[in-house]
Amino acid sequence: VNDVQKALTARTSGGEIEIRNAGGNVEARTSGGNISLQSCAGDAVLRTSGGDIDAETIAGNLEAKTSGGEVNGNNIAGRVDAATSGGDINFRNVRGAVRAATSAGDVEVEITLTDFKQDHRIYLESSSGTIRLYLPEKMPATISAEIRRNSRWNRNEIYSDFPLSGEDTGSERTLRKRGDINGGGDEIILETTGGDIYIKRNRR
Repeated sequence: VNDVQKALTARTSGGEIEIRNAGGNVEARTSGGNISLQSCAGDAVLRTSGGDIDAETIAGNLEAKTSGGEVNGNNIAGRVDAATSGGDINFRNVRGAVRAATSAGDVEVEITLTDFKQDHRIYLESSSGTIRLYLPEKMPATISAEIRRNSRWNRNEIYSDFPLSGEDTGSERTLRKRGDINGGGDEIILETTGGDIYIKRNRR
């Protein structure tokens, strides 16, 4: 579907959905296939029971959920709510709050927000994978990062470009670090089992 100037709803019981240049809100659902959305002037809701989701240049909020596949996004102006039961989640150039969770895969998110009065709460979770979060250097936030190690010999670690302090969890299988950056602010929660956590300054 190309060049639709109003709100759009697309549904299929077993096929791919590809949308370009939507002039309003978009809702796309399929029971078995990939979803691709390139340029949306409003909010977008993208759901598939078995496929990848790709979203590029969304002017509003984005909800992207799949039961089995990757979720990828770039240039998202609003809030992101992403989830997959089996795959990686990767978002670049997000300027709103983010909630992203995968049951088996890595999570990588880049925040490029410049107006820190906007909601920039972040929750990233992986049940089995590495988390990488890139933040603006001057963004105020309160960070809580936790790794649940699969075994006592597991040496997964939390690496941060921002100052964080370790907490005594009472268990060698749980590693937790916290810290206020730039005076503290909206909460950032990062949780993984069996993976590393990287909190990096933006590369931009």
